[in-house]
Amino acid sequence: QHGAPRDGRSRILIHGLETHMAAVFAYGSLMYEPVLVALLQRVPVVRPALLSGYERRVISGRVYPAILPTTASSAVKGLVLEGLSEYECMLLDDYEDESYQKRAVRVVPDGTEQEEECFCYVWNASTTMLGSELWDPEVHFLPHLEAYVEMSEGWRLDFEQGAGGGTRC
Repeated sequence: QHGAPRDGRSRILIHGLETHMAAVFAYGSLMYEPVLVALLQRVPVVRPALLSGYERRVISGRVYPAILPTTASSAVKGLVLEGLSEYECMLLDDYEDESYQKRAVRVVPDGTEQEEECFCYVWNASTTMLGSELWDPEVHFLPHLEAYVEMSEGWRLDFEQGAGGGTRC
């Protein structure tokens, strides 16, 4: 990407003003269009990608996963959500609670060998909450998708009414 910054952001002009658009690596509930629509009210451009050196684990009592740094041989498949606005970044920062820390990571999009930097929410809470089992969306998430989407829509409405704050991508 010629001329693009290497910090997980790109710069574009909207109505003559420069703004920053960010990319986030999604590896759990945010990989599913109904969840993205519930939260962002749109589906951003998505590209499949691989994050090496991490594993996706089950969180006790939750339907969504955590990722943790592990050995270089492990990897997590996910999606890069591109072109997120500052508002959408604030929303996601608030949605991904204090159990997660936003970090810059390097992913390899499908069909390329070149790494790209983007943001990712990495588990930052006690590992005692994590099971040893790897998270499988077919087992742990998709059976709960409809209820999760309803919860996400309610959360977004609360956020829009000023309950949210947060940082920016």
